[in-house]
Amino acid sequence: MDPASILRYGQFVTTVGGAVYAQRGIFSPPRYHTPTRVSFADVQARYGRNFHRAKRMPLGAFCDLVDVLRPRLSRLGVPPDVRTAIALRYLGGGSYIDIGAALGVHSATVYRALWDVIDAVNSSLTLDLDYQLENSTRRRSYASDFQGCRISPFDNVCGALDGIAIEQEQPLYTDVPCVADYYSRKGFYALNTHAICDSDYKFRWMACTSPGSVHDSTAFSGAGLGRSLLDRGSALARSMTRDGHCIAADEAYAARELLAVPWPGSG
Repeated sequence: MDPASILRYGQFVTTVGGAVYAQRGIFSPPRYHTPTRVSFADVQARYGRNFHRAKRMPLGAFCDLVDVLRPRLSRLGVPPDVRTAIALRYLGGGSYIDIGAALGVHSATVYRALWDVIDAVNSSLTLDLDYQLENSTRRRSYASDFQGCRISPFDNVCGALDGIAIEQEQPLYTDVPCVADYYSRKGFYALNTHAICDSDYKFRWMACTSPGSVHDSTAFSGAGLGRSLLDRGSALARSMTRDGHCIAADEAYAARELLAVPWPGSG
């Protein structure tokens, strides 16, 4: 090969490389990121009155959660409470770009905090799903806690139910009977997920067995708990009707007379 050609080629690469570095783009080499120390006070100041909406729980419940997760979160890096706040905001629909901009942290810190918190939750036995709805003593305890934390005339609510479409990638036609069943009314492929929490915002029950296009009431009635509640002859349905207990839910369930306040059949 002609040496002159090699020199010209090298000069061309050097010129392009310099231009790319000067005009930062997707091919630009990453610049050094200066770590930012952020405290929980910074998080509270950033979200202010909207803290409970951004984290999907009030401050008291958030602090209780941090106390449970703290032993399983490393003290290195951002503090455990900040790490938990980052993860909850991301899981609540926040973008890693917005979280990073709001708190002044790198995107890698956002994702690291997310997985650290998820691992801590999965390894915390006190956060296991443990509803025991068939236990009348537990139901009375749930109802008492709900009435105690709110100014409400109802003393029979033993859980709050709602559903959400969890976005997923388009499933393969070889993996599911009908791909279209997973396309939700919100405009993306999803799983119809339902969960019940207690008065402390702690999840007690969850089901994720229906595709995204299924109506909430239909999806819940297909889950094990839903089938038990619909079966008026089941021990659970008879016990809840006798005690006058109910699970609070919105009109998506009341339309099918699955759940309402008061419990159907209790008068």
